Amino acid sequence: MLFTAFAMAGAGAHGASAGHVACEKQFKRLSKGAVTAVPEVKDWGDAREYYFAWNADAGQLQTRGGKASGSCIIDRRTGKGFVSMNAQDLGDFVAPAPL
Repeated sequence: MLFTAFAMAGAGAHGASAGHVACEKQFKRLSKGAVTAVPEVKDWGDAREYYFAWNADAGQLQTRGGKASGSCIIDRRTGKGFVSMNAQDLGDFVAPAPL
């Protein structure tokens, strides 16, 4: 499935890529507004997926309750993805094509 999250091949910073934009939207939606800002971080994914991680070393998600860690993975072909915050699954989603 999408669990090639730690593959480093092809990793590169994409700035405000389509993947990052989709992740930001889903963090805000699935957290029911708790996430207020999703800083741009390096895309650690590969040709098959976007993989973004927010932690103490790579910025942090901004929430109404303070800073949080999180991750977002999206399959580039299907648009299926999921987000987690502070090691808790927030949910799955399908990002609109194209990615």
